Amino acid sequence: MLPVTPFQEFLRGKIPAKQQAVVEALEIRFDRVPDGLREEISHISDSARLHALHRAAIRCADLESFVKDL
Repeated sequence: MLPVTPFQEFLRGKIPAKQQAVVEALEIRFDRVPDGLREEISHISDSARLHALHRAAIRCADLESFVKDL
């Protein structure tokens, strides 16, 4: 097993924060986020994708349209 680099450690901390930012944006807009959607977001580890989803969470008309972007 290869050792974990400091950059990888940094990214590990950033990804959960970005996942949480997406969920929080949805909570602010729509009050409740279904558990299945939370779980689906928690499996996304691509930083750029999470950034795009955060923007989508802010702009989407409803949860259904957000799920289409997912």
